[in-house]
Amino acid sequence: MSGINVFGVAIAGNKVYGVVQSAIAINNDSLATNHWVYRQITSPDGKVTANLYGGVEIDPFDESIILVGAGHRYATLSHNGGIFRNTNYGYSNAPTEWKRVLYDSDPGDGLSNPQIMDIYFSKTTPGLVFAAAMINKATMKGERGLYVSFDHGLTWDWIYKDSDMYHITQDPLDSNIYYAIGSGTNGGGKIVKIIVEGNKIELDESRVFLFDDYFYSIDIQQGLPLEKTYVFIGTEKGRILKIPLLNLRKLNLGINLYGSNKIIHGFKGTSAVVAVNPNRPNEVFVGLYNGGVYRSIDAGLTWRNYSQGLTSSAINIFELKFSPDGKRLSAGTLGGIAVLVSGTRNIHISKPENALYILDKKCIPFPLPVVIGDITIEVATSNEIKKVEFYIDGNIKFTDYDEPYEWLWNEKAIGKHEIKIIVYDNEGNEAEDRISVVIFNFGGEK
Repeated sequence: MSGINVFGVAIAGNKVYGVVQSAIAINNDSLATNHWVYRQITSPDGKVTANLYGGVEIDPFDESIILVGAGHRYATLSHNGGIFRNTNYGYSNAPTEWKRVLYDSDPGDGLSNPQIMDIYFSKTTPGLVFAAAMINKATMKGERGLYVSFDHGLTWDWIYKDSDMYHITQDPLDSNIYYAIGSGTNGGGKIVKIIVEGNKIELDESRVFLFDDYFYSIDIQQGLPLEKTYVFIGTEKGRILKIPLLNLRKLNLGINLYGSNKIIHGFKGTSAVVAVNPNRPNEVFVGLYNGGVYRSIDAGLTWRNYSQGLTSSAINIFELKFSPDGKRLSAGTLGGIAVLVSGTRNIHISKPENALYILDKKCIPFPLPVVIGDITIEVATSNEIKKVEFYIDGNIKFTDYDEPYEWLWNEKAIGKHEIKIIVYDNEGNEAEDRISVVIFNFGGEK
């Protein structure tokens, strides 16, 4: 799918969903073809939803249930918000078959029409789902904040009303805790901690951080012990913050007024969305509006541009979404859906990392790879590979046909050089990764 705004992406099995302005698009073959089925979504009175900025989500406990969020961030496009629900895998015979399940939480308060920014299904509790919303910028009046449903999105309770919320995630080590991020009443970034016990909800708010910015997205490393788990927060101004999960739980982020002590990178572009690989916790992706995609394989210590092949409109990123198995990362962009990690592209040079190596042993972290003596170049991949080619400065040095994919670089080499690998799978696809290293090997082979 290309040439059209895709605000959100969801993947379940062979089905890929994208929300495109006022409709949902469905692909049934894991994007092996570009065949899509489109279904328009309208309000009960037949009014077109116009913008489904809140994305699309699939119920992990019942994949027939699909939720989409309507609304937009900007005044000229903010109207006809709320959440729409479908129980037939997204298919419908008429636009009005999509049931609007959230629009006016309290008909007596004069507020309605939340502009949905995110929908989040619990990974561990069947039926539990949250939604984040901001106010209608066109009228500066209406509902905003956080909502919860205990019945798979059929009915909703408005649980937080004080400020705009943009994104939600779950604590990977405590299934009863969730975090929502957004802005303070007068700007700045805010976090709301949500604790769920049965059908009871307890909320705890942080103070406001980053007075000149606000929090836009959040993701957390998985598969690590608590003391080694970090949280990545993207901001509206294109910054990335890295916070220990221990600090997040206490809502004590250790951030000064402007957050400079926790900002690990500032990118060109805005509205930073973050996605941490669920299988490789040190692999972090950032997508930006008018900035493309960046990738880190060392938990944010260094970043490399990962926008190769994206069109000029596709560098405007709305969402990054991993498939449930973590093998595919898709982006919803201004120019369609872009598949960023799939097949052989899901590979990287795992050694050397950004560290000092002496005689093939990693000694201490470093801003870039520095090698003294020989070094074994190792390749990490989770896919079925036919062969891996190893290059130094564009010259092929070795081809490996068997796991583990590695090569001992024991040549005489001094100064800055480029290591490149090209990986081929059994279907003829290929992908590459490359890094620059500084090496001092005076005694290797010539």
